[in-house]
Amino acid sequence: MRKVEMSQSFFKSFFISILIITAPNLSYPETPQSCLDATSQDKGLAQKQYEEFEQKIGEARREIEQIGYALQQIILAIQAKKVTISPEKADSVLSDLEDIFFIKEFLLNQFFTQTNTDIPHVGLHLNNIVAKYLLKAVKTTFTSLDAQKLQRAINACVQKKVSDVTPESTALLIKKNQALIAELIQATDFIGLTWYNKSYRFLQNYHAYDITRAATVLIGTSLIAACVYKSCRPEAFHTDGNRSMAFFDSIIGSHSKYILDEGGRIQLGKNGKPLVDDGSGLLKVWENYKSLVAAGIVSPLGYSLPIKEFISGVYSQYWNNAKRSAIARWKKFDAICSGVEKKHSVHDCEKVYFDDMTGAEHLADLAKKITNYLQHPERYERTQMEEHRGILLHGPPQTGKTLFAKALKTMIDENLGSDKKMAFIDVKKILDIDKSATIDDIFYFAKSVAPCILFIDEIDIVGAHREKNPINAGQLLTNMQGLDMVTNKIFVIAATNRLEQIDKSLLVDGRFGKIIHIDYPNYEHRKLYLENELAKRSIKLAPDFINGIAQESNGASYNKLKRIITEALILSTLSLRPVTEADFEKSLDTEVRKIEKPTTNLSLQEKRIVATYQAGKALMKHLLHKDQNVVKVTILSVAKNVKTNEFGWAMKTDLAKQSDNDALAEEHKDAKSKNGEVFVTYAKNDRALLSDEENKKEAFCLLAGRVAHKIIFNELFSQCNPQDRADAMQIIQTIISQGEPIDKAVRAKALEIKAQYDAEIETILRNHKDVLEEIIEQLLKNTSIDRHQWQEIIKNCPKLV
Repeated sequence: MRKVEMSQSFFKSFFISILIITAPNLSYPETPQSCLDATSQDKGLAQKQYEEFEQKIGEARREIEQIGYALQQIILAIQAKKVTISPEKADSVLSDLEDIFFIKEFLLNQFFTQTNTDIPHVGLHLNNIVAKYLLKAVKTTFTSLDAQKLQRAINACVQKKVSDVTPESTALLIKKNQALIAELIQATDFIGLTWYNKSYRFLQNYHAYDITRAATVLIGTSLIAACVYKSCRPEAFHTDGNRSMAFFDSIIGSHSKYILDEGGRIQLGKNGKPLVDDGSGLLKVWENYKSLVAAGIVSPLGYSLPIKEFISGVYSQYWNNAKRSAIARWKKFDAICSGVEKKHSVHDCEKVYFDDMTGAEHLADLAKKITNYLQHPERYERTQMEEHRGILLHGPPQTGKTLFAKALKTMIDENLGSDKKMAFIDVKKILDIDKSATIDDIFYFAKSVAPCILFIDEIDIVGAHREKNPINAGQLLTNMQGLDMVTNKIFVIAATNRLEQIDKSLLVDGRFGKIIHIDYPNYEHRKLYLENELAKRSIKLAPDFINGIAQESNGASYNKLKRIITEALILSTLSLRPVTEADFEKSLDTEVRKIEKPTTNLSLQEKRIVATYQAGKALMKHLLHKDQNVVKVTILSVAKNVKTNEFGWAMKTDLAKQSDNDALAEEHKDAKSKNGEVFVTYAKNDRALLSDEENKKEAFCLLAGRVAHKIIFNELFSQCNPQDRADAMQIIQTIISQGEPIDKAVRAKALEIKAQYDAEIETILRNHKDVLEEIIEQLLKNTSIDRHQWQEIIKNCPKLV
């Protein structure tokens, strides 16, 4: 309500004040089209003035887009709680930021679209005021934000500066704004970071760590080299002042040498043999070893002793563990100092709520039953009731199976109170860390920390058939059977997407008797999830556009929907501007439509063939389907969907059933993309059951591209997207057979019906040949047609249904 009232009062006065200030000086620049009767010199002057005007307007628009990007970053930082603000003040700050964002949208979409020559200069001043105001708030405190105060500053500055317009002042203002906005964007990048975060990033940018490490290694190496050099010099050079070298002298020692008398002659001992000083330190050990080898008492070692391999074998495990531990500590230290560490709960896993899981109402009901069992165990013990010992979650990847286990723990913790907490044990992580751990060890540990949730992700690896994995499967069976829920309170939750590979003995009551299937979200849940995620990030999109994303993303997981939003935000960040519908279109192209990057493999004639095919297909979808709207047509390569069997493996064609055409097309059978595609949204959200008439229309659309070739080129190109023709034949055969086996007679009749379809399609397309040719030219020019361009093309071409 507050935002609506602001829009009706505050912004109305703001817009009127801006228009009143700029209205008296209206002087529209002459465009080249309005100067047809002027002289060539006047035309050149008008063209130059027009170009300068467009350049200034473009610069002002770029500036306000970058300010909008900074605004978006501030909003996201506050919503992510990167800024320390109380919840009450945070709501007020976010409301003021939304109001300022609305001012930015007005300047971008209304103010900078006028042709008044004073508009660029006034707009640059407005950009300067808004940027200064935001920069001050970022550097001090966000609680000082006040949209009405900003409005008064804008009015006062515009009234003062609007009369002073010169090319020099405009150029100077542009230069000031560029520096100011660059500082603003840099400041928003550091929101929520402390002084040591900023210092650490500064040192990282200048490679201070590498420089310090190199300097340390250099100094250490030099010191060791100097010490060794001094220790090896003759004793005459060692004086009492070199006491620091005594340690090295004692270790290295000296070689054996003859003892001389005062006259410098060798002193003789018994039997006339010279007296020898045996030396000292390591050199003495080396001399003794050589003497023993010479006497034959000790055999020479040579160089065959694998000392390095011996030490590596003994200490490799300890060394690798120490190395992993050091890397983990360094990564944690780096994340903390950089300010990007993820703050999790003090318990075993982060908090997840069922409200965050769109479409999880049935899972929330199950969690409430388990929570009630833990809160009031006496109610169940009196009647000898017992909850399921194990719950098996079955469904495709990334559908929220792990999130259910974490949300269950969060619900139990909050209902049991602060004095009782539920432990969370991830079995897969334990097995990854300790390869020697067994299922018996894990259950023994779980009983010691009960109550707890024992989560087994990808249980098909642990609990596979006993013929494949007898040890783990057997231990899991015995531990699940002997689990006492009343005393131990251990809930075992498992997740898998390969139910057929799990031992059947596990899927009985008393073990994993409760099996819950979790599928990809339907249309309603996808739409609700998108609305919630966009609201969290203060991204405003048209409701029809959100509806289109939800419809196009059929079969997408919540992670995929989140990736669509993330990719759009990344695209806007690269250009330093707020996210737009165009960013989401590009994100849909890569994440959902699987449109690949343009290549130059096709010649112009081949592009015309592909464009004709897709134009015929798109036009037929528009004409025949009242519940379909074309949103994208492209001639770029589109990745094929890989068909898999129940085990998730890619399906292979049986060679015995291949036709001669299949055998001749070996070089094309592994093609992973198709030439172009037509993308549509549906008015009907549930398309699980279609009538035969709707299937017939779909067959018409799949065959329309081939018929368009006949109309435009008067010949056929069977290699162009043959999978569409195969899908059309399958639809026709299914309608004819009505569930009966498809034999030669059915196939022959299907070919006759296909010929009738081709004739009807040709009649329809020839009646709309002008529209067909316009679509082809647009595809050859731009390679793709978006929803807005498509509406412009077919605005005078009504549907036939």
